[in-house]
Amino acid sequence: MLPGNVVRRGFLLTAAFSLIIAVSGEAASLFIPAQQWHDEIVTFVQRPENITFQLTERLLVRLRIGCFLLGAASVACLVFHARLVSALEVWFPRLAADAGALWSDLRARLREVPLRYHLVLLAIMAAGAAVRFAYINQPMRCDESVTWLDFASRSLLFSLSSYPDPNNHVFHTVLVWLTAGVLGPQPWAIRLPAFLAGVTAIPATFYVMSSFYDLDVGLLAAALVASSSFLVEFSTNARGYTMVCLATLILLGLGRYLRTRANTAAAVLLVLVASFGAWTIPVMLYPFAALMAWILLSWMAGEVTLPARWVVAGLIGVCVATGLLTVTLYSPIIVTRGVGAIARNQYVTGLSWHEFAHQWRDIVRGFAAMVARDVPRPLIWILGAATALGAVLYSKASRDRIPLYIPLVATFAALSLAQRVVPFLRVWTFVIPMLAGLTASGLMLALRLTVARTKVTGWAAPALACMLAGWIGLTVVRSQAVYYSLETGTLTDAAAVTEALERYHQPGDVVLANYASFGIEFTNWQRAVRVPVYYDPVKELSQARRIWLLVNDDYDQLDALRSRAEQEQKQLSEPKLVTAFPHAQLYEMRRLGSDGSSTTP
Repeated sequence: MLPGNVVRRGFLLTAAFSLIIAVSGEAASLFIPAQQWHDEIVTFVQRPENITFQLTERLLVRLRIGCFLLGAASVACLVFHARLVSALEVWFPRLAADAGALWSDLRARLREVPLRYHLVLLAIMAAGAAVRFAYINQPMRCDESVTWLDFASRSLLFSLSSYPDPNNHVFHTVLVWLTAGVLGPQPWAIRLPAFLAGVTAIPATFYVMSSFYDLDVGLLAAALVASSSFLVEFSTNARGYTMVCLATLILLGLGRYLRTRANTAAAVLLVLVASFGAWTIPVMLYPFAALMAWILLSWMAGEVTLPARWVVAGLIGVCVATGLLTVTLYSPIIVTRGVGAIARNQYVTGLSWHEFAHQWRDIVRGFAAMVARDVPRPLIWILGAATALGAVLYSKASRDRIPLYIPLVATFAALSLAQRVVPFLRVWTFVIPMLAGLTASGLMLALRLTVARTKVTGWAAPALACMLAGWIGLTVVRSQAVYYSLETGTLTDAAAVTEALERYHQPGDVVLANYASFGIEFTNWQRAVRVPVYYDPVKELSQARRIWLLVNDDYDQLDALRSRAEQEQKQLSEPKLVTAFPHAQLYEMRRLGSDGSSTTP
C-alpha cells in the first residue's frame, strides 16, 4: 500500500501538470495567429492538401473548448484534493486486495483443468496457428493497405488524431505502428497484431466457454475457433476484428465472474478491455451492451448472488466509466474531426426501411455462408443440427438459465433498428466463438447420449476436438478460400502488376483502377514505383499522356473503367491489352490529338 503522503503528492502534481497544459494550450490557441497554426500543421502533416484554413480554425475552437474543460477539471481536483485523496487512499488498498483475489481465483481455475485438456489445447493452438501462418504473407488487401499507408506508416500523433473514415482502427493502428516500426514494414509484421489476437482467441475460447458450459464443450469450441475459415482470414488481415473478438471473450469471462463476486479489480479490468476494444472499433458497443443486458437478466432471474444495490451501482458505474474512458481515448480525434467522424460517418447513415430489410436478409445469408465456409459438407449438417440442439436444450448443457444468445440477438436488433444500419459481415467475427460454444454444447449433448457410461467418455471430447481442428483446418489450407476471399478488397496479382508498371510506365502516365485494387499501392510503395493510381475520374486524367486501365476480374469490367476514363478525357485511343495476369489485365489508352493521331511516341 502506498503511503498517504505519496498518494497526495502524486495527485497534486498530476492536477497541477494538467492545469499547466490546459493554460498553455488555451493561451496558444488565443494568442498565436490562426495562419501560423495552419502553416505549422501543413508542415507537419504528410498530406497538406487535406488541411484547409477552415479546418484549422475549427481545430482551434475545439482546442480552446478542450483546454477549458481540462483546466476546469484540474482546478476542481486541486480545490477538493483532500476528499479525493482520502477516497483514493481507501480505494487503492481495496483494489490491490481484489486484484490478488482475482489472480488467486484464476490460478485455482487453471489448476482444476486436467493435464490432458491442456495438452490437447496446445495441439489445437498449434494447428490453428499453423493454418493462420499459411496465409500470413498473402497479397496485401485494400483496407489493410490503407491502414498502413494512410495511418500506421506516419507519425503516432497523426494516427491517434486522424479519422477521415472508420478504416482507422486506432488501437490496432498503434500496435501496427509498433510492430512494423520494430520488425520492418513487411506484410507479416503489419499483420502481427491481428495474427496474435486470432491465435490467443483459441485458448480464450476454451477457458471462457468452459466457464459457461464445461471443459469438454470448451475444448470443442476452441477447435471450431481454431479452424474457422473466417477467423483465419481476419487473423491474417491487418484489421482490428480479431482484437474485438478477443476483447469480447475476455469481457464474457469477466462478466460471468462478476455475477457472483464483488471484485473491483475485475470491474476495472472489464472497463479497460471494453474501452480499448471500442478504441479499436466502435462496434465493440454490440458485445458490451449484450453482456450488460445478460448480467441484468441474470440478476432478474435470481442467478446473481450479489446484493441488488451492488449490481445496479456496478452496472451503472461500469457503463459510465467505459463511456468516459472511450471518449478520452478518442479525444484527439474528437478535437480534430469532431464526434460526427465517429458517430455519424458515411457507414452509420440510416437506410430506408426497404433497403434496411433487404440488407439484413443478405447479411444473415452471408453470415451462414461465412460460418460454413470450408467446413466439409458432411460436417455442415452435423454442426448445424448440433447448434440447433444446443440452443433448444441450453439449460441442460449450460450452467446458466439465461442463454447468452438472447441478449445478444436483442442488442443487435435494438441497436441496428435505432440506427437503421446493417453492420458489415466482418463485424460479426466476435459472434463466432459464442456460436462455437453453442455448437459444441449440442455436440456434447449428442455425444454423451451416444457414449454414456463407457470407458472412452473421458477422451471422447478431446479426440473429437483434435479431429475437428485437423479436418476443417486442412480444408481451409487446401481450398485457398481465404486467399481468394473478396472481403475488404483484393488484387491477388498486385506484385506482378507493379512489376509490369515498373517496366512500361513513363513520366506523365497514370493508372485508373477499382478501389478494391488498392493493394497495388502497397506493392508500389514497397518497390518505390512512382506511378499515380486513381480510383475515380479526376482532372489529372485529362492531362495524362497515357492512361493504364487496371482491370480486376473480381470487381469490374473493361468497359466500366474505360467509360470512367472518358469522363475526363474524350480523345483517347481504343484500349490495348498490354499484359494479362491470372486475375487481372493491364490495358493502355493513349491521348489523341485533334487529328486523331496519338500524341505519345
